[in-house]
Amino acid sequence: MLRLTNTVQPYAWGSTTAIPRFLGVEPDGSPQAEVWIGAHPSAPSDAEGVALDERIAASPEEFLGAAAGDGATLGYLLKVLAAGAPLSLQAHPDRATAARRYAEEEAAGVPRDAPHRLYKDTEHKPELLYALEPFAAMAGFRSPAAARELLAGLELPALPGDAQDLFEALLAALRGADALREATRLLLTADAAVVGPLVEAVAGACTDSEDPSARCVVELAGHYPGDAGVLVSVLLNQVRLVAGEALYLPAGNVHAYLEGTGVELMASSDNVLRGGLTPKHVDVPELLAVLDFRELPPPLLAPRVLSQDEVVFAPDVDDFALTVLTVRSETRWERPVPREVLCLEGTVVLSSSAGSVELTRGQAVFVTAAEHPLTISGSGRIAAAGPGGSDR
Repeated sequence: MLRLTNTVQPYAWGSTTAIPRFLGVEPDGSPQAEVWIGAHPSAPSDAEGVALDERIAASPEEFLGAAAGDGATLGYLLKVLAAGAPLSLQAHPDRATAARRYAEEEAAGVPRDAPHRLYKDTEHKPELLYALEPFAAMAGFRSPAAARELLAGLELPALPGDAQDLFEALLAALRGADALREATRLLLTADAAVVGPLVEAVAGACTDSEDPSARCVVELAGHYPGDAGVLVSVLLNQVRLVAGEALYLPAGNVHAYLEGTGVELMASSDNVLRGGLTPKHVDVPELLAVLDFRELPPPLLAPRVLSQDEVVFAPDVDDFALTVLTVRSETRWERPVPREVLCLEGTVVLSSSAGSVELTRGQAVFVTAAEHPLTISGSGRIAAAGPGGSDR
């Protein structure tokens, strides 16, 4: 077992207090958005003096199991995410699209670190978010009729002609065929000088509303005034997780995290396509090309309950599964898979034939495929990331 020292990403939307509190360090006033725990080459964890991706590359069978061949990599990335402000309106591609478009950008000579580079690798990026506290997000398209009802019921001030035309076209699109696709396209491709006054008017009209979608419009407009993504939010499901709940975002699911702290687990990819609510590069045509425009319920992911102390969040992909274990007494883990284990609270001790390691909140360790069975003792709670199917 190898202790991991992990990179904290200081993205502007990060909370200034949540991650320091989780790690047990003093905040320095700067935003701290994500802790990356894994072997992604952009920010691999330090595994006792050597980068984890380098350790795996040097001995893939030892770290990943007998089936791992040369060139095998860790297929998932674990994070602690703390949103102090809304993230961008975004989605992720499926694997076939990622591979094709990555090859095209490579052939075109687009530098991998260029701000406008869309595909940083060849992988898809499904992801789940397990809430450590109340967590707010918007995810997936809701009923176009519900979106139209909210918008049509607003008392808007007089709008400039072009903005009024856009609003009427939006209401018409939400009545028509392929309503969600057409409404999203209409908003994200509208001229900024036209959509800006409409965003301001809609946000103003939503100020006193108790409707969750209207409240979201007001919040987003405060962070991103005039951004078309503010109006796209009306088309999306509002998701509110309590601690212990999770959501799952497959390829093509449009989403944005709004506020809260959670454990995020995803395929080991950094392919993000953005459509708004961000100062980062936006590519609307590429986003529209990958979006799933089906009307869907909020994408909550129910766990499989193994016992009163152990649950598994296992989406329908082979890349990853997340086990959350409450440790009250000595527990024996038999399943021989590579795992990243993160302590969420308390103090726990992991023991195998290779030795023991003690973890407190915020500390993480990599357990190789060979180090099983594990014995877990102490008092606390851990989250363990492993390959998909390993705990089903």
